Amino acid sequence: MTFTHIDTERLRLRRFQASDLPTLLAYRNDPQVAQFQSWQLTEEAELRDAIDHWASIEPDMPGSGFQLAVELRETATHVGDCFLNAWSTTIARAN
Repeated sequence: MTFTHIDTERLRLRRFQASDLPTLLAYRNDPQVAQFQSWQLTEEAELRDAIDHWASIEPDMPGSGFQLAVELRETATHVGDCFLNAWSTTIARAN
């Protein structure tokens, strides 16, 4: 099964789309945002390639991270992103 999205009351976590590039570029290059993140200022071509890469992976691939776009459900406006990492496909159980 291919991941499409996760909905909450206010947000939709989904795959990135090419149309997210302007928003992604704007906040990734905003010094007030970037100072709290692990990335450096990024170029448009670099982010275009990243969006293409993110489209080729699934969130359950162990050892690979998965970048999700965050949008407001009410307006379908892209407002950010988050990163998930599947460390293992083994389910751990606490005793």
